[in-house]
Amino acid sequence: MWVLDVIADTSDGADTTFYLVAGEWTVGRKHCHLSFLGDSSISRTHALIRVGALTSDQLGDPSTRPALELVDTNSRFGSFVNQEKCIGTRRLQSGDEVSFGAKKTVLRVRYQVVVLVASRIQRSSCVQVNDACQCTGMHLIAAPSKDATHCIMDQGHIVATVKVLWALVYNQPVVCTQWLYAILNRSRLSDPLPRCEDYLPASPSLPSVERNYLPDPLRKTLFRGYAVVFLTPQSMQELIPAMDGVVVTAYEEVDGDDLILREMDSLASSKQILLVEPLQVAGSSCTAGQSGQQASALNNPPCSIDIVERRVKLFAAMGAVFTSVQELAACVIFVKSPTSLNDTAFNHNLASYSKSSIQRGSSPERLSVQSTSTVDHKNKKDETKQENKDKEFDHDATMEENYKQLSSPHYEGAEVMWLSLNVHYLLVLSRDFVSAGQIKGCNASTDPNINAMQLSTRELRGQGIILQGLNDEQELTLTNVFLMPVLICYVTMKGLCRQVSACVN
Repeated sequence: MWVLDVIADTSDGADTTFYLVAGEWTVGRKHCHLSFLGDSSISRTHALIRVGALTSDQLGDPSTRPALELVDTNSRFGSFVNQEKCIGTRRLQSGDEVSFGAKKTVLRVRYQVVVLVASRIQRSSCVQVNDACQCTGMHLIAAPSKDATHCIMDQGHIVATVKVLWALVYNQPVVCTQWLYAILNRSRLSDPLPRCEDYLPASPSLPSVERNYLPDPLRKTLFRGYAVVFLTPQSMQELIPAMDGVVVTAYEEVDGDDLILREMDSLASSKQILLVEPLQVAGSSCTAGQSGQQASALNNPPCSIDIVERRVKLFAAMGAVFTSVQELAACVIFVKSPTSLNDTAFNHNLASYSKSSIQRGSSPERLSVQSTSTVDHKNKKDETKQENKDKEFDHDATMEENYKQLSSPHYEGAEVMWLSLNVHYLLVLSRDFVSAGQIKGCNASTDPNINAMQLSTRELRGQGIILQGLNDEQELTLTNVFLMPVLICYVTMKGLCRQVSACVN
């Protein structure tokens, strides 16, 4: 984006900055886009500033620049670039100094690099977003990058994608597309750029969620003192070093454990070891938005289940603490220390890894992030229901398998916890399940072993779902469940408004 900084002026405008967008802008003493009332040596219409737009080829290449030209319009005392008089049209470069008339007014040319990483922008918005980027001179790229300046998403669709996590780790603001449009809609070129924090993608009705997506320098040291062990290639492993952590790729060196064990032994004395549950790599799991390093790591075939199970036992004996990629993502979003999985939950996931032939890829574009309270509740529930686990396993595994295979560009499954004075529901939801009426819920407020209460769909209105409990007459109204990985939404139960947490996978 081309910028003109006023470094000398006869009036009070020495601190003025003009943020230019594509177009032809007049320079003069008054009634111009760049007006300098206090300089009588400047003609009423003295010059033109022509700003070009990025071409479609330049849009994705941050090394390119749109054209910027100065045109003197036969002014009385002339226009100058670096003290040289401008005759006709002069191409401007970053660092040039432009002056007019008696050279009392001086502007310095500066190119402000703005590189936006696009994350889950709707197809219907793509053309408008591309046009806005080209007009403002802002580059738009698909892959996450530490050199990007912003991550941009559609309004109301904030999701913890890998790109968003990269932005948070590298302190890049996450903004919605309206931020771009607000830049174009400024009334004056001298108006400052809109504040990023005023254009977060989250819905305005969910302000408590928005603050989790603000830049926080504490993320840069979030994993200091931790060594994170990956049993299968995962997209999060590139971000751990950026947060001052150490990564151990335990899926390599499949011919023996000696090198891995020596590395682990050297780390164990000074680092807390986090062992991330394995995820099955299914076919081509790399998305178009992943970096080259990510694609290389994720195409590296994971080691066999026998090696994984053996190394899990070895690492556990060395004091490793179990965790998940979802928990790592939650640490980034909430700027918190990792929470460990209990042995039961980790072993269950390890069993799913070994038995499942079709799993979601190890680098999903959307990550499931659960709050600590949700994880604790699920862990306690798993421990309490251990006696019934054998007879329920087949049904739950089938449901989990179907749930994991669901894929939609806008809606995925969700785990929702309802908190109220009377009822405590834990449900596994997806839009497909809702449509089919295949929703399972359980009442865990008083008896965690109570039979699952079956629910049916009363009505489906876009993102709003009304459910009816078959065992009673309580009507549940659910809104905004599918918008974000971690969000706050509301349930209306018998006319009362209850707060709930939703975690989208």
